Amino acid sequence: MLGLNKSILECWTTLSAVAGMSSRLRLGTIHLYNLFRSPSLVAKMASTLDNISSGRLDFFVDPGHRGLREECTAYGFHWVDEDDERIQRFDEALQIIKQMWTEETTSFEGKYYTIKNATCNPKPIQKPFPPVWIGTMGGEGWSNDFGTDKIFRIIAKHADVWNNTPASVEWCARKLQRLNDECQSVGRDYDKIAKSLETQVIISKDHDELDTLLKRIRVHNPKATFYRDETLLRELYLFGTPAECIDRINEYVKLGITRFILWFVDFPSNGGMKLFADQVLPNFC
Repeated sequence: MLGLNKSILECWTTLSAVAGMSSRLRLGTIHLYNLFRSPSLVAKMASTLDNISSGRLDFFVDPGHRGLREECTAYGFHWVDEDDERIQRFDEALQIIKQMWTEETTSFEGKYYTIKNATCNPKPIQKPFPPVWIGTMGGEGWSNDFGTDKIFRIIAKHADVWNNTPASVEWCARKLQRLNDECQSVGRDYDKIAKSLETQVIISKDHDELDTLLKRIRVHNPKATFYRDETLLRELYLFGTPAECIDRINEYVKLGITRFILWFVDFPSNGGMKLFADQVLPNFC
């Protein structure tokens, strides 16, 4: 809920408006925090959006992490400090949501959630239900165990798509191996889970323009000291000329990553996005 200057639009209301303004765009959130809404309500909201959009919802959900404490308590939501409990709640929530999308009436009694004869009609248009996206948080330097290890059993059990936030090729390879191990443990086909990377794009037509862009970014984001380390930027992001971005994407693709969620760091300019669309994207269409 809290964005720059604590200003951001509420996601479900916004997606409902976008659904009526578009006909081909896939619709979805990024890391919808489980504790902000009851799972039975989320099941109904998601099914409604899938219906009014003619089956265009990507259901991207998240158990949350400790960094959400301030936001959660600010809005009066129940805060759960322990990673294990948040993940257990998330597992129960996903069971409820999937059952409500597929059963005429649903009753569930778990450790954290209980529903009795709940209905969710009409059912989602996508069958058996909208694709479930579950993400992990962070790459190198991310110390939260939830973000790196504990969530993979839930991903192997429930996800149609795994997504990771910015990470190097080497880091992604290790996480994919962990996902493969967990899939074997729960009897899930690893190849049935699509792999996605959410990352930032810093792109210019040549290195001189790239240096100018980096200077602008550092001026506008003086507290973001991360942008001062070009070596780290090259490791974690799509960074450089179009040719360099193409080479890095191909490295991720060789790992099995086929979907990318891109953040263009030169926003509100559309220069980077246009350059990427003109010179990078055609190599992958």
